Amino acid sequence: MRRSMRPRTGEGRAARRPLRAVGAVVVWGAAWLAIGSCVADPPEPPPGSTEERPPALGDPPRASCGVDEETGEPKACCDNDEACQDGLYCNGRETCNCWGGCERAAGPIVCDDGIACTIDFCDEELDACRFMTACADGNACTRDVCNPDGTCSHPPTPLGFPCNDGLFCTAASSCDGRSVCVGSPVSPCQDSTNCPHVTCDEASATCGCGWTDDIDFQSGTSDGLSTNPSHPLHPDCAEPGNLCLDSSVSTSRHIWVPNSPERTVAKLDVDTGAQMAGFPRASLGYEPSRTVQDPRDGSVWLGNRGWSSPSNPAYSNVVHFDVNGNVICWTGLPGMVRALGIDRDYNVWAGLWDRQEVVKIDGNALGPVGSGAPDGRSYPTCPILGRWAAGGRPYGGVGDAAGNVWFVLNETWASSFDIRVQALLKVPIANPTGGRQWYVPPSSSVGGCFSTYGIAIDGRGRILIGSYGCGTLIRYDPSTNAWSYISAWTHGRPRGVALTADGTIYTALHNNKIARIPDNLSRVDPITLGATCESAGTAVDYAGRVWGVTYCHACRVNVSAWPSYSSTCFNTGGSPYAYTDMTGMQHLLFTRPSGTWTIALDSGYTDSTWHTIRWTALENPGVTDISVRARTAATQAGLAAAAWCTSQTTSPADIRTLVANPNRWIQVEVTLSTTDPAQTPVLYDLNVDWSR
Repeated sequence: MRRSMRPRTGEGRAARRPLRAVGAVVVWGAAWLAIGSCVADPPEPPPGSTEERPPALGDPPRASCGVDEETGEPKACCDNDEACQDGLYCNGRETCNCWGGCERAAGPIVCDDGIACTIDFCDEELDACRFMTACADGNACTRDVCNPDGTCSHPPTPLGFPCNDGLFCTAASSCDGRSVCVGSPVSPCQDSTNCPHVTCDEASATCGCGWTDDIDFQSGTSDGLSTNPSHPLHPDCAEPGNLCLDSSVSTSRHIWVPNSPERTVAKLDVDTGAQMAGFPRASLGYEPSRTVQDPRDGSVWLGNRGWSSPSNPAYSNVVHFDVNGNVICWTGLPGMVRALGIDRDYNVWAGLWDRQEVVKIDGNALGPVGSGAPDGRSYPTCPILGRWAAGGRPYGGVGDAAGNVWFVLNETWASSFDIRVQALLKVPIANPTGGRQWYVPPSSSVGGCFSTYGIAIDGRGRILIGSYGCGTLIRYDPSTNAWSYISAWTHGRPRGVALTADGTIYTALHNNKIARIPDNLSRVDPITLGATCESAGTAVDYAGRVWGVTYCHACRVNVSAWPSYSSTCFNTGGSPYAYTDMTGMQHLLFTRPSGTWTIALDSGYTDSTWHTIRWTALENPGVTDISVRARTAATQAGLAAAAWCTSQTTSPADIRTLVANPNRWIQVEVTLSTTDPAQTPVLYDLNVDWSR
């Protein structure tokens, strides 16, 4: 409706008959307010009243549409109330006054339903008043009811109504019909598909998986560990469900045999005797004769003698091949490599016969790419960590568990007690410069004859020497500085030496035999090999079978039913010659007994955060040790490419910042090791914790 604006004139006032109040000012004012017309003049004040007549509604304003009394600003012009609305409901309704100016609302909307147990408020989004109950008790298993009398009541929700009991270790909570929220016993940790023992910890809000018994540990992959070792080194190892060192379950199940004239290396499966695919392969040097296997990964270190040109590094060198025969590193070592051994830290020691030196090579790292290999290719170098004078000509080497490397020095096959001709050299790996010691036995302690050839070590740290020149097996005990020997002359002349886990000694004889000698050196029992060629070296595999390497075959001897035995010989693809630790079992048994157990675990959730690894174990500090490491990935297949975290030796191990989180899968590797072949750590259980 458009408001009219009429001028104030006497004619107009005379023509109109305004409502007149009778008597009081109050009645006059009420009548004025009741007029409700923008065209009516205000009434005159009652007679005798001191009240002034209000301005006529039709009087023109001071500004075009009036002035806001609060701000002093001109009012907005309007034709109707709708033109004055500010878009807000809850501050009241604005109006258009009689001279076309917008007026503020008289006040905000007041919402009040008169009920004490409601919260009354104006909802700007709905443009309406709302009245919400104020009876909430925080219990999802009750209904919050505001009664008309203003009181609250809380009847239970129906049975099965969904709720949350606030506990991590329950799932699918629901109301019991009596106002109580009850969680399902099915925990959120149950989605792990391959966990033998699922746990849930409410305090830390984590899931856990535990391995505690034979069946649990059998679900993982063991290499050199078992819950039923063939030679228990601790009473707890004979109890079910405890994981201990056991070389008989080593996964190192091949033997590396150099073919010297052919300049190749063969790799045979010890169970079948079959040549592995891709072998024999080039030795990358000349006259290879020394192979030592790293039991950690089945790789091999090969020493090429190069005696046809010992000063040429393409002839005399050391090569590290991986388990598939690929070159890991190659390093030229002029001087005729005729001794090779791995110490307890998995570093490699080479003896240079011509130069009368011992060389330490890093077995855990690679050097820069170099040249000089006889195939013309460039390979990473094997880093040399040091060189020391040997004081004689190294012919064989072996590491012990105490942190030493032992070499036999051999100038000639003839007997000699001259330290420069025949000697036993001890090199402490922590102090090769100042700690080297040379030993020569008293003549009477070795039957008046001393000559060296092969070397091995037993579980008590005693050194075994095959004496080709004297036809004897010689033993030196560093703990007592005592020498002893036994003659094998009537059966042959000892060369390479190896031992089985029970301490029985096997030495290759210069004919086609192997001598079996008990730990007490009381007798020599010859074993005739199937081959007719002269034997040079011997080794022991994971199953306790003895291998004799002759000049024409590698022969496997089963001695499990001793004194009965059987011998089977296999072709190596050439003319073999070796007498070092070709299977890695001597290192695994006596230098650094160790083994691993590995498991992959599926949490069941893509957003899992891996927290801790916990274990219970028996350890002898400084002697036996247990360490764990882990890696994570989104899929089981992705674990192989993931990086391992650093090994942890203290339980519990917090791995939250060590592995990639979050991830669904985790792989854990546990390593048991000892520096005393007569002791083993014992793992009783292992647990892995994670959260979502």
